[in-house]
Amino acid sequence: IDKILTPYTKAYFAAKNSQYLAASHATEINALLSWLNKIENYDWMPPAIKFLTEHPNDSTYALWFFQKLERLAAYLLVTAQDVNHRVDRYKWILAEMSSNPANCLSNPLQTIDLTPNEQRLFIECLNGNIYSMTPRRRNYIVQRLDSFLAAGGAQYDAKIFTIEHVLPQNPAPNSEWLQLWPDADERGYWLNRIANLVPLTRQHNAAAQNYDFATKKRSYFQTKGGVTSYALTTQVINCISWTPDVVKQRQKDLLSLFCSQWDLSSSLPDAPEVVFHLAIRGSNATGIAGTDSDFIVKAGSRISPDVTSSCHSTYLDMRKDLIRQGVIVNQVFTRDYTFASVSAAAVVIGGRSANGRKEWTTLDGQPYGKIVGR
Repeated sequence: IDKILTPYTKAYFAAKNSQYLAASHATEINALLSWLNKIENYDWMPPAIKFLTEHPNDSTYALWFFQKLERLAAYLLVTAQDVNHRVDRYKWILAEMSSNPANCLSNPLQTIDLTPNEQRLFIECLNGNIYSMTPRRRNYIVQRLDSFLAAGGAQYDAKIFTIEHVLPQNPAPNSEWLQLWPDADERGYWLNRIANLVPLTRQHNAAAQNYDFATKKRSYFQTKGGVTSYALTTQVINCISWTPDVVKQRQKDLLSLFCSQWDLSSSLPDAPEVVFHLAIRGSNATGIAGTDSDFIVKAGSRISPDVTSSCHSTYLDMRKDLIRQGVIVNQVFTRDYTFASVSAAAVVIGGRSANGRKEWTTLDGQPYGKIVGR
């Protein structure tokens, strides 16, 4: 009760209710927890609970952790990853926590970071057709973007929050819009992107959608007092016109803001080194493909504490030799080690029979056999 139930219950309560208590960074951490609680699932909760339980008094590391966790949860939401992928992705964080209990700000968790491929997919989705996404996904994107601009000052009530188009979906035949946007393909391309969307706190008004820009700003985007609740909408109100050039520049600016606030790199290498992970029977290892069919297990990888009867004697002897040579000390690889095959590495580390081509995967769930193909 004292070691598990009570601390885990306190951690769950703090995460679920955004009530983290600390002498410093509590406000920032609770703001991040509030955003996590807006996600349409709670798959992020297990690593949050485990982290809060194991690091109850390190608010600086907690701030770092929840910034990373909110970014990961947002990526999984925005890119519409299914429940199996989400659970599998968070599994790696839990496995790393268990295998590296000494993790701290100077030796932080690695698997909570987005891979280059995940960052690339995240940016592509943010730069894509936002309005066609499910309401929960697009609302999170627009609200989070507005919070980046407003420094967390706005409130987002789901009961009255709506997203509207600046350039209308169906402009009237004789409207100003068709003069500013004569190319139908160009209108279609920009219509549902983030630059053309604004948050409002009123129900959809079909007639107002077709107002010319000046009238729309005055009558539709502002309250009777001439103000708006959202920073994104204020930006649009301050625009003199709404031409293709204005929208194109706004798209660049908003995407740049996403990249800055979520720490996404817009200049990722075309072919980054692919790192594979394995976590079976208490092991937690990383490795990369070598030359030919070789596979290199990285230093710091942890093997399972024991073996099963399915572990062939050849690999059992190999395991013992690596321990005897000092390559593995206290169940951890002290240096990089090259195995003859990816499956040999999996069996030695997991202590049971294994198909390395399937069980070594990237953090985003791609198996070794699919990527390397040999």
